[in-house]
Amino acid sequence: GRTTSSFPFDLSEKTVTLDPLMTKTIQLGFNPVNSDNFIGFFEGVVRGSNNESKLFKFTVEGAGSLPQFIIAGGMDKSKGTSYSTNFGSALLGFSKERSFSIMNNGVLPATLKITQKPNPDFEVVDFDKFEEFVLQPQQNQQVNIVLKPEKARKAQLDLSITVLDNPKLSAQLTFTGEG
Repeated sequence: GRTTSSFPFDLSEKTVTLDPLMTKTIQLGFNPVNSDNFIGFFEGVVRGSNNESKLFKFTVEGAGSLPQFIIAGGMDKSKGTSYSTNFGSALLGFSKERSFSIMNNGVLPATLKITQKPNPDFEVVDFDKFEEFVLQPQQNQQVNIVLKPEKARKAQLDLSITVLDNPKLSAQLTFTGEG
């Protein structure tokens, strides 16, 4: 088979020597780098055979998919993969809580990672469990954000959500508010 960076099929061995009546298992790997349907054409040449058909061919097909997610609700505005929510104002000593939902809308489990640019006036509830977590296909996860201002000022919390096995997919979330 041809080998290019976008060809998702690979054989464990390119050359095999067989004794008469011997069999050998060769692993066929499939590692797609994008979501698509793939067809691989392989061709082998038999050397040292008295048989007239010294060529054999086979075809394999595979459907590629990558882990993915969507922000399924709870944000006020979105533009592409950037989302924002304004908490408005909260009195000092009091808090406001909002939540947003992340959904795995794909067919593979997705390992997600949330990173934050911390702000003392905001809290991601149970942040430790969201630093890296797995969402199964069609599963939703709610994340709660609390605005609890320490001083009279404007505040902003920035979150970034990435998929470990799909570097092209990410979301940026911004939460604003003031005390």
